[in-house]
Amino acid sequence: MTNAQHNRLNMIQSVQHYLDNNLIIINTNAPAMAIKALLDQKMEELMAHHGVQLTKTKGIAIDKHKKRNALINKTLSLSAAICAFASIAENAILYKENHYTKSRLNLLSDFNLSGTCAYLNISLENNLAGLQPFGVDASDLIDYKNAIDAFAELINKPMESISKPTC
Repeated sequence: MTNAQHNRLNMIQSVQHYLDNNLIIINTNAPAMAIKALLDQKMEELMAHHGVQLTKTKGIAIDKHKKRNALINKTLSLSAAICAFASIAENAILYKENHYTKSRLNLLSDFNLSGTCAYLNISLENNLAGLQPFGVDASDLIDYKNAIDAFAELINKPMESISKPTC
C-alpha cells in the first residue's frame, strides 16, 4: 500500500471517527444518516482491501521454494537410479525419457516441474522391480509422491492468500 493510499485511509477513518463521536447530531438529519451509512460500508470494503494488501505472503513463497528444492533433489536422485537401471538394461528410450539435470529442472515452471515429476513417478512405478538393487523401493515412491503432492498444493498459495481477505 502506497503512502497516498495510507493517507486516504487515515483521512476516511478520521471522518468516520468524527461522525461516530457526533452521532447524536447525525441521527437528527436523515441525509447525514444515509451518508454515514454509505461511509461505514465503504470503510468496511477499504479495511478488507487494506488487510489483504498488508498480508505477508513471503513465508508461503519461502516454504514453496524449500519444497521445490527438496522435490528437485529427490527427482535427481530417483532419476539417477532409473537411468542406471536403463543403462544396465540397455534401454535407451527409458534412459532418455528419465534423464534430468539440475539446471533443466530449475528452468521448469512450477506446473511443468510438477508434471515432470509425476511422469517420472509413473516410470518409477512401472520399473520398481528392477530398481530394487539401486535402493529404490515402494516407500521411496510413496515419499516421492507425497513430495509432489505437497509441492503441487503450494503452487497457488501466494496468489490464493492475496485474493482472500483475512480481515
